[in-house]
Amino acid sequence: MQISQNLKSMRDALGKTQEEVAQAGGFTQGLYTKWENGTSIPGADNLIKLADCFGCSIDYLVGREAEDGVIAVNDKLMLNDREQKLLKNFRTLPYQKQEKVIGYIAGIQEE
Repeated sequence: MQISQNLKSMRDALGKTQEEVAQAGGFTQGLYTKWENGTSIPGADNLIKLADCFGCSIDYLVGREAEDGVIAVNDKLMLNDREQKLLKNFRTLPYQKQEKVIGYIAGIQEE
C-alpha cells in the first residue's frame, strides 16, 4: 500500500525511528508500526497529524501527489480550471511558440 511505503521512506529520509515519529504525532509506537507495515490504515485525524510530522500533504502520504506537487488520481493528472485552460491553450500553439513559452517561464522562475 502506498501509505505504508511513503511513511517508511519519509521516516528513513529523516533518520527517525518509529518511536520518534509516533511520539511526535502523539500515537503509540505499535499503532504507527501497523501503519508503516500496512496492516492498518490511519484515519483522517491521524493522516493530518502524520502530514504535519513529515511536512507534507495528505495527498502525498496516500500516493495521490508526487514530490513536485502534481496530484494524480488513477494515473490521471488533476488540474484546476486555470491549469486546464493554460494547458489547452499551450497545446494549440505551434512548436516554436511552445518553446518560447517554456523559455519565458524558465526565465521568470530564475528571477
